[in-house]
Amino acid sequence: MENALFYFVVSLGVTILLYFLYRKWQNSINERWVPESTINTINYGDNPGCLTTFNFIGATFSGRFRHLVIDGEETYVTYWCISIIVPLFPLVAYRVSDEGFRQYRIYGSEVGNVEERLCVLLYSLVILAFIATAFAFIIFIFDIFG
Repeated sequence: MENALFYFVVSLGVTILLYFLYRKWQNSINERWVPESTINTINYGDNPGCLTTFNFIGATFSGRFRHLVIDGEETYVTYWCISIIVPLFPLVAYRVSDEGFRQYRIYGSEVGNVEERLCVLLYSLVILAFIATAFAFIIFIFDIFG
């Protein structure tokens, strides 16, 4: 029982630590961004080819960087990623605004950068750590009652 509790506490701590590191890094990236530096680089009309997943495999958007108001709409840059459970390959940056749950208005592609892509990959580690924590919790519960 002590081992199950130990693994749960450690995985929970790692998950929380990774999440706060991700949020701090994301905020740092957004604070350092100068809108005039990339606003002219938006390729209006560019759209991703596919934004669907099946059994957690497919393509999805991940990340929220460089917030900007365009025509009264709150927009941000997100990355089109190939994903297998978590976003693995952040490929193209798109400027989008939210239209609802998992629905976006896509303004076009934009120049991305390596730091934002690495931050998206850190977010993927947060998701994996959360999944590991959930499994550790289930094992801990079964260890208590099983």
